[in-house]
Amino acid sequence: MRTFADWLRYYNNLDVAPSLEALEKMRNFYTEKGINILKDAVSIPGVSLHYLLRGAVERGTELYSPGKEAYEMLKEAVVAISGERLEDIVRPELKQEFKAEKNQWLAWDKWSSRTPGLFKLEFEGSRMIVLCSKCYYADEGEGEKKKFSMKGMLKKQNELMWQRFKEALEGSKDMATNRGFRMRDGQMVTYEQQKLGLGEYYDKQWVLPYGIHT
Repeated sequence: MRTFADWLRYYNNLDVAPSLEALEKMRNFYTEKGINILKDAVSIPGVSLHYLLRGAVERGTELYSPGKEAYEMLKEAVVAISGERLEDIVRPELKQEFKAEKNQWLAWDKWSSRTPGLFKLEFEGSRMIVLCSKCYYADEGEGEKKKFSMKGMLKKQNELMWQRFKEALEGSKDMATNRGFRMRDGQMVTYEQQKLGLGEYYDKQWVLPYGIHT
């Protein structure tokens, strides 16, 4: 490499190549199950939901009504995830199939966690509050381990704790303060911003009337 452009090209290839490899592996995995991830959904959760409900669709189930079979099946599946381990919620007649195929789509140890295309454990705790996309808090309850995200708020300037998320969930108006630097008329200036903080409002998508998709 002799020029800065060579370095940019090299860096770009390091970033793009693994992403394309992961996408190709994921597409092949779902293609074998009759799902085109580039056409049947716009996100991995959407693809998973499509796969989950496909059996009901093939039986002629109407998905878009809370009283229908697919809705009840999805609701039960979400509740079942509260088991101690993923293996605990696999139906007995599917345990052998699960054991044989789990390594194709889940990371199970520190070595496979870096394999492109596998679903990985991001956090493990005992409780979680999700207000909207990119606004959540999860922890162990009594321990110090935690993971949180709040879009539009600077972490270093806004103390985030379970109680604050809980109050926002219960309807309290949460305010945040952001301070920083910005350019104005060719000069670097400081700013302080008071804005709405934690909340359930998310203007990029909304829940459709039947309560399942967005």
